[in-house]
Amino acid sequence: ERGQMYVTVSTPVVDGDPVYFVTASNTYTNATGTGIVGPIPNTFFDTTGAAGDIVEISLKNRSA
Repeated sequence: ERGQMYVTVSTPVVDGDPVYFVTASNTYTNATGTGIVGPIPNTFFDTTGAAGDIVEISLKNRSA
């Protein structure tokens, strides 16, 4: 419900990007599209990563 979480991304993401969920692959991304849910409210990427990387997201705890 709140805090940091580590997830796998399907596309390159940058610190501060909004978080979307890709239902077909159970991964996360920073853009909308077919089969993608979001953006997840008050959730942002905390680290930058390439497709396939594990990155940190922040749920409701990010101040900037």
